[in-house]
Order: sequence, then structure tokens, then C-alpha cells
Amino acid sequence: MRSSMRFGLLLLLLSITTADGAPANDHGGDWHPDYDDGVPAGTIAGAVEEETELPAGYIPAEGHAPAGGGDWDGAEAQERHYRDAVYGRAKVSYEEIEKSYSAKVKDGFSNVWFGIVLFILAFPLLIFNESNYVTSQKALYNTKRQAVVMNGNEINETNEGKVVLVSGMLRGEKLVDKKFDVRTGQAVLKLSRKVEMWQWKETRHTERKEQIVGANTKRIVEEERFEYSKIWSEKHIDSSCFKDRDHKNPPLNKVGNSQTWVASEIRLGEYILDESFHEKIRPNEEIKREILKWGGDPKPAGDERKVGDTRIIHSVANEKQATILAKQVGGRRLEKYIEPATNRNVTAFEDGNVSLDEIIGARESGNGIFVWVLRILGFLMMWAGLLTIWEPLVAIVDVIPVVGAVVGFARDVGTGIAALIITVAVVMIAWLFYRPMIALAVITACLAVVYHKQLAAYF
Repeated sequence: MRSSMRFGLLLLLLSITTADGAPANDHGGDWHPDYDDGVPAGTIAGAVEEETELPAGYIPAEGHAPAGGGDWDGAEAQERHYRDAVYGRAKVSYEEIEKSYSAKVKDGFSNVWFGIVLFILAFPLLIFNESNYVTSQKALYNTKRQAVVMNGNEINETNEGKVVLVSGMLRGEKLVDKKFDVRTGQAVLKLSRKVEMWQWKETRHTERKEQIVGANTKRIVEEERFEYSKIWSEKHIDSSCFKDRDHKNPPLNKVGNSQTWVASEIRLGEYILDESFHEKIRPNEEIKREILKWGGDPKPAGDERKVGDTRIIHSVANEKQATILAKQVGGRRLEKYIEPATNRNVTAFEDGNVSLDEIIGARESGNGIFVWVLRILGFLMMWAGLLTIWEPLVAIVDVIPVVGAVVGFARDVGTGIAALIITVAVVMIAWLFYRPMIALAVITACLAVVYHKQLAAYF
């Protein structure tokens, strides 16, 4: 009787392993141009579509999880290995839903050092911010005062070494890609060849699931999930590391790499651009596109796209109107301009005809936004630091319901006001060094508001 029951259980285990095991690779061996793409884009590797829950029995009964999570042993390890082909590893751990009083106090004291560091770091950030803003504005002011506005068709050698604003037509030359016999036909600034292959891409997601398992305990399952989609990519995506081996990418098609050709000399009117400006010119007009099979043969129009297909796109940057703020050197060459008093790069490259006031105004506006972003960030760092520093006090009195709530509210409001006052004071002190006249004017106005009654009585 017992031997027959054991035999029956063995058959049952074999049937379960065969039915639920990892899917076999139907496309084994090397990649072939007629390779079937396999699982549709966006599906989960090896999983039944729309399957989102873990299989029954995957999470062991309460008390059977290894202490602190981690790896499994024995039967549980086999179960996890089965899920590797679908979701990957799942880490199980346990946490208290409501921490004990002693745990809250301990956490509060352990985080105090982090609050102190955050509070201290806010000071150099605020001071650097004001210094950077003043320096940037000074560089723009000096540049605006010294810049010479020139027409691109006129060369004035007396501007040697000076900052100039030049507007005109950017001109290049005819370019050719000899490998694919692609010619521009007319003068352009750049010609680019972009070679991409249609490939599988793996995206890893981590899902977190929580389950109440006791009066004050919850079980946390962090599960890996892998999704697959097809994209055009210039770089080869190594599919040997994919969780699901059914999604395979072939080697890159040996038809050539992406490449860019630049006119040997790009002119702005009569001026010659330094090579540092070339990177600001980007091809934006497509002139030819073709798709090849993996072996290199042309792909017929309307043929189904397959993994391994290669797309080749040729684009050009045409001649256009532009305005450049730069330094004139060597008679007619334009290179980047570093403002000498501040050592700041104020070079500008704009499409179309743009005035000096528009360029400087846009830069000043950007500086104004940036300085306020860092001021707010400094204030938030200071506030968060003070909140964390005072957290132990809140944790200690939190055992008393009403007192804990009142102290917590007072802590939040009080530290916010303190952080705001300290932030303003730090900014004012920084202004005394970097903007003394404005700082004195603001301080005088504040004193006048505070002591206006006394001043009125005196006068």
C-alpha cells in the first residue's frame, strides 16, 4: 500500500515538473536570417499572459521563511528556480506594522547625525549659490558692455582679441558617404550616417507586495519581473544575459557603423568657425533611408520586420542663418570667449538673427531661475535637517497621545520658521561680500520697518 502511494506521488511530481517547468528554447543554436521573433513584444518571459500573481504555495507558510529573508534551501529553492524563468528571484522579509516605543526612540536618535550633516551642508550651498549668481551676472554685464556687433560679411581686424557678435549665413561644402554612394548634391554643414539594428531589449522591474500575517507583522515580497520589447539601437544589446533565452539578438550586421562627416571649413559669412562650434550643429533633415536584412540584402517594401534587420538613415545639416557671440582671433577666426574678469564662458550660438540684448537677457533670466531653485533647495535641506535633529524629542513624548501630536506640530512649524530665518540671514551675509550695496539697502529697509515708530518719534 505504502509503495503504491509513493509511486503515485512520484508520478504526480513528475507531471507537475513537466507542466510547470521553464519553457524550452524552440530556437536553439546560432541565429539565422529567417529566425522567428518568438514571444510578442511586451509579454513576460515564459509566463502566461495576464498572469500577475505568484503560484500557490510559492510563499511558504508563516514561520517557514528564512530569518531576515535571503535565499531558500531544499524544496523552496527548487520552487524559486522554477519562478526564475518567469519572474526571477523573490526576496521575502518581515516587518512590524507599528514599531514599538523603544524602536521609535532608537530610530530617532540614530538619524540625528544625518540631520546635522544635512543642516551643515545647506550653508555652503547657499553661499556658493549667491557667489555663482553674482559672478555670472558680472560676466554677462562685462560682455554686453564690451561686445562689438558685426555683419558676417565684414571683417574688421581692429577687433582682434575682442568679443564680437556676428550674424550671417553658415556655409559648408558638398559631402559624400562613399561606402553607400550617398552624395549631398549641394553644400551642407554636416552629413551623418546612422546604422541601427532591430533588437530585443530587456527591462527589469521590481514589484513589491505586502501581506498581513499577524497582529503586528506584515510579509514583504520583492519580486523581479522581466519584460521584452523591440527597438532600433545603434549599439548591440547582448541577449546572452537575458533572463529569458528565447529572446535572442544576432551579432551586428557588418554593413558599416554610424559616422558623421563635417565640412572641412564652416564659414559664418567671411568668418571661419573654430572646431569647438561644430558639435552645436546637428543634422536634422533626412535625405535617405533603407532597411537591409541581417545578411545585408535589401529588404522589400512591406516585408515583415524581423529581429536582425538593419536600418540606415542619412541626414544632413543644411546651410542656415545663425548668430554667434565669440572671440575674434587670427583676423577672421571665431573661437569660444572666456570673460577675463570672471573666467566664465559666455560664448553663444543661436539660429537666425538674434540681437545682443536678446542673448544676454535670456542668459540673465536663466541665472535668475537657477539661483532661486538653489535657494529653495538650501531652505529645504536646512528644514529637513532641523526636523531630523528634533525627531528624538517627538519620539520620546509620542507615547502621550495629545502631547505627542502637539509637540510634533510645534516641531514642524518651529523648524520651518527657523530654517527660513537662517536661510535669509545666510543670503544676507553672502550679499555683504558679493553684493554689498544691495545688502545694505535691504538691511536698512528692514530696520526702518521694525523701528519705524521710534524713528517717527525721534524726527
